Amino acid sequence: MFRNLSYKFQRFMVGRYGYDELSKVLIFVSLAFVLVYYLTHIGLFYYVAVFALLYSYFRMFSKNFAKRRTELQKYYDVKRKFTPKLSLYKNMWINRKTYKYIKCPKCKAVYRYPKGIGKIEITCKNCKNKMIKRT
Repeated sequence: MFRNLSYKFQRFMVGRYGYDELSKVLIFVSLAFVLVYYLTHIGLFYYVAVFALLYSYFRMFSKNFAKRRTELQKYYDVKRKFTPKLSLYKNMWINRKTYKYIKCPKCKAVYRYPKGIGKIEITCKNCKNKMIKRT
């Protein structure tokens, strides 16, 4: 019986877009909003969760590959903007006891130096700005 259902579902999914990273993110966002709804009992969170879940299923069962790919590409573009900053903050947190992170005031480049050296003169590699900072 279950083998027959599995076969029927596979046949149903032929020619459909399927599961991708954006669908996975939408499902996790939906679960997060459901949890927030149960903590706060604000109806807006519930409706956002249902919308995100329904949209993820709509994407999975869609036959319009071109639109789904453009949506996925837009998601990757947005993700690409935030990934370097998130990894920088993660590294800053992990190395907070041994390193100090210094941002150049002109070009906003971030440099890492060991803690406990005292005052040092730092020359920015991008804009050649000189800074005197205490590590």
